[in-house]
Amino acid sequence: MLFKAPNTNKFVPLTGTTEIPVGSQVDTTHGTIKLIAGLGGGKTNSANFNDGLFKIQQKKATNAFMTLLLQGGNFGICRTRALSALSVDAKRKRQVRRLWGNGKGRFTTRGRYSSATVRGTHWLVQDRCDGTLTRVLRGIVKVQDFRKHKTVNVRAGHTYLATAP
Repeated sequence: MLFKAPNTNKFVPLTGTTEIPVGSQVDTTHGTIKLIAGLGGGKTNSANFNDGLFKIQQKKATNAFMTLLLQGGNFGICRTRALSALSVDAKRKRQVRRLWGNGKGRFTTRGRYSSATVRGTHWLVQDRCDGTLTRVLRGIVKVQDFRKHKTVNVRAGHTYLATAP
């Protein structure tokens, strides 16, 4: 795993336990990281994240959620008009970027068209050409759809697609 601190240009390997500053980018495309967030008053929560590139954001307030903003990805593949063996439906569902999370606590993963807030679960947020898909394997995730301005609870075994315009 790699991380890039704010105001730096280079990713460096993560070795052992370390404090990662808010505003850092983390690359878990080839591994899993356990993030432990301080809630104030000596309280913490933790979750494991893997298979994605994200930026850590968190407000300076007691009990603030740690937001993991999906980064990278080439949305240009969504506009291609080249002839190919892929059907139109397959092109729309083409994955651009994703992030898996597994744990409990005050974590939000934010894609292009929606965000998923954890309630102790195992979940995926995946930006695709046709929108942002949230898949829940265990527990419940609260999904906020930015375009429809609504919030949906997604339970284990279900998905929610916040559609692209």
